[in-house]
Amino acid sequence: MFLGEQIEALEAPLGADRVSKRKAGNGMVLDYLEGWDVIDRANTIFGYGMWDQEIVKLEEVVDQLEGDYTVVGYAARVRITVRDEDGQCSSHEDVGLGNGKSKRAFDAHELAQKEAVTDAMKRAFRAFGNQFGNSLYDKQRRGVEAEDSQVEVKVEVKAKKPVGKKLAGDDFISYGWGEQPKGAVRISKDRFAMVGDIEDIGSMQDILHYNRDLLDWYKKEGKTASCKYAEQDIKKIERKLKYLLEEQAKQDQ
Repeated sequence: MFLGEQIEALEAPLGADRVSKRKAGNGMVLDYLEGWDVIDRANTIFGYGMWDQEIVKLEEVVDQLEGDYTVVGYAARVRITVRDEDGQCSSHEDVGLGNGKSKRAFDAHELAQKEAVTDAMKRAFRAFGNQFGNSLYDKQRRGVEAEDSQVEVKVEVKAKKPVGKKLAGDDFISYGWGEQPKGAVRISKDRFAMVGDIEDIGSMQDILHYNRDLLDWYKKEGKTASCKYAEQDIKKIERKLKYLLEEQAKQDQ
């Protein structure tokens, strides 16, 4: 049911610049794809309106108090259905878990539900191959592009559009030099953030301007290796910004 170009896209290696990392409870570092990235890739390969997400089941599995905090957990089952122009469908479903912790019970439940649904959605999309993270479960990483070791270089940069002050709010977590997680992008001279944590279009636009200015500076200084990583960061930022703008357009309709 898939077109040749769709099959080619699905079978292509997973770009290393799309893979995020987080620490697990046992100290291991896990690779994963962020929810917005999976949705963006589905729109690119299958087309807008050519796939559906259905929440088959969503149930609370944990609800308890820890001091002043409400701690909840949810389990979700999500079905992903992809259609072609002739109406033929391919469906896959899987389960996901999410947890939330907050002093406000409503916020805890909201966080846990969203996390469970997103987790189940990503797992269901895995059935469509490399582009949706299935290759991350292969210990030999045969379906993932090779990633060179990134060497961070401290530089003094005067960007055309400084972003430090505007991005100093609590709408996302930022990291200082030496503590940034792998996959984080630079948001100022010595601050970093995970693209997936940023949901504000204005902040994303400023970060994009900053990184483009940074790339120009690297090019002028002849820093070839730094140019490569800056270009990868710009691609991540552009994809997330495109997704945020599309979501805003849907809400405005």
